[in-house]
Parts: sequence; structure tokens; C-alpha cells
Amino acid sequence: MTLKDGSRIHAPVVLNAAGPHSFKVNKMVKEVWEECNIKTKALRHEVMHCPSPAGYDYLNDGYHTSDGDIGCYYRPEVGNMFLIGSEDPECDPQHWVDPDEFYAGGGGPGWNNQLSEAQWKAQCYRLAKRVPTLPIPNQPRGVVDLYDCSDDWIPFTTRAV
Repeated sequence: MTLKDGSRIHAPVVLNAAGPHSFKVNKMVKEVWEECNIKTKALRHEVMHCPSPAGYDYLNDGYHTSDGDIGCYYRPEVGNMFLIGSEDPECDPQHWVDPDEFYAGGGGPGWNNQLSEAQWKAQCYRLAKRVPTLPIPNQPRGVVDLYDCSDDWIPFTTRAV
């Protein structure tokens, strides 16, 4: 691999662990980007928090569940909460973004770290189909951040020669 200053690094394997920035790092090394059969990109993703039903200790007695029928996964979260994430069914929008714009927070086209009302309701109501006593709060709670996704959604490594 040749660096900007002209120096070369020789390594049998290079692992790109740059997370949502991985595609930008790969593009910095022309031969790596051109030889990659599988590309990556950053996906903006929302996960929601809903309190556990009264009298149920989900934090200690709950488990991680992947439920393809409702298009959600859920798991225990600190505070006796359900953490609810989308499994990206076709009806859920996907927002591919530039991670530099997202993390800069300057209001660029890729910046939006706020939960969307529609996605919050969709994920909470989907879980309520499985947990009918789920108390859905009046205010959205959760986290918005980026996933690093490959074209085929399978974990990968990048090899430079």
C-alpha cells in the first residue's frame, strides 16, 4: 500500500476497523477500493426504548429476540427497558448517509440524530403485538447512530496486496 507521502507499507493482511467510515478509508487506497468485491456504506439507524410492563424485570429475566414476523429485534436495556430495533423490512426507510456529515452535526444533508415519530411508533407498536402490556410512552426515547453495512450484509475483511 502506498501512502500519500510516497512511503509504502507491506502487510499480508490489512483489517479496516473504521466502522461507518470504512468505505472512505478503503477509497483512500485506490488498489483496495478497486479490488473490493463487496463495498460498504453507512446506514443511519434508530433504536427505541420502551419501559418494561409493570411487575416484569425484563432487564434480568428478558432475552434477546429476533422477530422477523414483525420486523424487529429487541433486548433488555439498562433501566428495565426494552431496546427495540428494526430488522429493516421493506416498509422501513433506509437512510444511507455520509458519516462525516452525520457526526459533524452541522445540519448538512446527512445530519439527523433525532428519532423520527413514524419509525418510533412503528417499532414500539410492532413490539406491542408481542407484549400487549408494553407501556408505550408519550415521548420517543432511543438512540440514532450509524451502522457500517456491506453490500451483502455479511461481516467482511479487506485484503491489500
